[in-house]
Amino acid sequence: MVTSVGNDAKKGEIAFPACLNNTIKVGSLDNGLGGTKENQISEFSNYNNETVFAPGRYLKIARGFREDKDRTNIVYGTSFASAVVTGGIVACREKYSSDECTTKLFNEKRILTFHSL
Repeated sequence: MVTSVGNDAKKGEIAFPACLNNTIKVGSLDNGLGGTKENQISEFSNYNNETVFAPGRYLKIARGFREDKDRTNIVYGTSFASAVVTGGIVACREKYSSDECTTKLFNEKRILTFHSL
């Protein structure tokens, strides 16, 4: 199960359900937009030594259709980073086993990377 670790800026602590065993615990990384540094842990993200990281700040998402309004939002949070990891796992599983996906998706710093796919 892919879980988000929480947005309380707690270092060394993660929120439920990420604290459960056998879950992939996902924290947020900045992506270099809005004056942030790329691949830096987002200031709001909880994390511990089991956390993996994916972009979770300044993400552009689609929202409901209205002709008179912009159809996108800029969002942030570990829940959005978890969705990025889930998508990466699904894409990886099309070609590789579970064990292979773990090594192909995350680099030595536990940061999500699609370079190996």
